[in-house]
Parts: sequence; structure tokens; C-alpha cells
Amino acid sequence: MHTQPPTRIYFTGADGSGKTTLVDYTARKYGLPMLNEIARNVLADGRRTFNEIRAEGSSASAFQKAVFERQFREEAKLTAPYVSDRSIDNLAYAVEHARNFGELLRTIPTDYIEQLRASIVFVVRPQRSFRTAAATDPFRLLSEWDGQVRIDAHTEMLFKLFDVPFMVIAEASAAAREAQVDWCLAARGFKEVGQ
Repeated sequence: MHTQPPTRIYFTGADGSGKTTLVDYTARKYGLPMLNEIARNVLADGRRTFNEIRAEGSSASAFQKAVFERQFREEAKLTAPYVSDRSIDNLAYAVEHARNFGELLRTIPTDYIEQLRASIVFVVRPQRSFRTAAATDPFRLLSEWDGQVRIDAHTEMLFKLFDVPFMVIAEASAAAREAQVDWCLAARGFKEVGQ
């Protein structure tokens, strides 16, 4: 059996862009542990809806802080390789909905940024064609299209700010997205399970 490179893989970007589908695909195809989206878990723990959380800046700030801190804690429990649904892109939501972006930005551990620079980071672009399917997900508050575009821009800015290399996935076709992921992972030495 082939041992995968000790590299972390992140799928990042706006809500409803298809990140979770790509995380699931990558975990299955390459036999990797998977870190699910933290925001959904924090939301379930608090028994509140996104609308309730975003009704006040203080509750949105507390929620974003909880999500941000749990992302680091959950990743610290894993050993590379693994695939994660999100990274510091959770901060893009603090820019949009909370009041503590600067505070959270200053708490990012330096070693985490170094870890990101050595990882494979995909920024998954939102697609208008995905909005209908994403809107039926009962565990998500899908942003308006303009909001998705802003979150996408904030996400890209965060990685540029920290000099984290990333690959953009902009295709709407599942086959094209998967092929791009496979090409990138093959270039870094990953092998499909069973090869």
C-alpha cells in the first residue's frame, strides 16, 4: 500500500461553492482523514440559527471566535496527511458579519501560517449554478450572490496577505474540478487508494 505524503490539503472559499463535495471526493479517493466544516458543529452546539447569530454584532463575533479557535484545536488533533473543509478562510465571515476580525487575525499562530504555506490550498470559486442545490441544505445560510463574491474575495486576500500559495478552482463541472484536484495532488506525490 502506498503511503501518502505528509501534506495537509485545504478546500477554502465562500459558502455554497462545492468545497464539501470536493473534500468528500478527496478523502475517499486518496484514503485521507477528513476534518468537516467547523462552523456547522459550533452552530449545532449552540442550538441557534445563523439568522439569530447574525442579528447582533456581539453574537456574530462570539460565533466567529468559537469557529476560529475550534478550527485550530481540531487540526491540532490530526497528523498530516488529512483534508480539511476550510482553514483561516473562516475569517472572511468575520469581515462580513462580526466586529472582531482584527482581534482574530492577530491570534493566528505563526507556526500555523508556516503549515499552510507547506500545504495544498484550493480556493473554490462560487458558481451561480450551484445556488439552487445549496439553498436546499437545511444546515446552511446561503449568502446572497454578492455576499458569496465578497467572501470569495476576502478568502483570496487572506492567503495573499500571508503569502500562502493556493490553486483556484473556478470550473462548474464536477469532472473538471476533480481532474484539477487529481492533477495537483499527483504532482505532490499523492496516489489513489488501491494504486
